[in-house]
This record gives sequence, C-alpha cells and structure tokens, in this order.
Amino acid sequence: MDKRLQTIANHIEPGKGFIDVGTDHGYIPIAMVQNGYAGNVFASDINAGPLQTARENAAEKGIQDRIAFQLCNGLALCPPDQIDTIVIAGMGGEMICSILDHADWCFSSRY
Repeated sequence: MDKRLQTIANHIEPGKGFIDVGTDHGYIPIAMVQNGYAGNVFASDINAGPLQTARENAAEKGIQDRIAFQLCNGLALCPPDQIDTIVIAGMGGEMICSILDHADWCFSSRY
C-alpha cells in the first residue's frame, strides 16, 4: 500500500466500523483487517471491475469474509448503524460533496 493510503488507514480509529467508498483495489479495508481492526468493514465501488479486484485481493489474503463488498454509488448500500467512519479518498471535492449529499443520514445526529 502506498504512503497516501497508509496515512489514511492510520487515521481510522477503532470503532463500530468503516466504509471505504470507491475502494478500487480494496487496499485500505484489507490492511485494516490484516492489522486487527475488529469493527465492521465495508468496501464500495460504483464499478464492478475494481470491486471484483478488491474481492480477489482480499481472497488472496484469506480475509474476504471479513469485508462486505458493495457494488453501488457512494454510500447507497451502507448501513449507517454499523459504521462510524467514512473514507472517501482519491476523488474531487464536488464528487465527495455529491456522495455525502445523497446520504442524508450523514448529517443526522442519530448516527
């Protein structure tokens, strides 16, 4: 995993869980599971190809059953009651705002 992704992973604190939106190769979720992260781990991507690559990378490490892979746009399938951290890396500001705008629960004090 490159330095940028490792820096992001270093900021994910223990908790209920996290989702990596636009997971691409799944490097952050895989690294977190390998390093003992105990919470729920979700990896989402809008494209089937990268998500399949993430699944395969997790399977090579024998941890595919610890990561929930979601083919969806942004946070569309994310269960808000199972996470407390959202990772959106490698996207522009407008795209990040759009992803968050479509997930009203992100702005709710309930979660």
